[in-house]
Amino acid sequence: MTIPSIPETRMGRLAYVAEALGVPVPDGLTVDLLDADEAPAHAVCLFCMETGASLDFIYWGDVRPMLLGDYHRARGVTP
Repeated sequence: MTIPSIPETRMGRLAYVAEALGVPVPDGLTVDLLDADEAPAHAVCLFCMETGASLDFIYWGDVRPMLLGDYHRARGVTP
């Protein structure tokens, strides 16, 4: 089994999640996935809400919050 590498860029990680889930990447995003006020792009926030994707993973490449969330959900525990 080959473990896929995590893309280095925010857009790469967003595309990775979209491909894995079989959904399109939101349109009209900047490469850094930030809005004009430098906050996370609204379209990315909506994407995460609709798909369950992790903002931490997309913006920082950190999988721990995703893993911990799944771990706690599987046990019916609210952290």
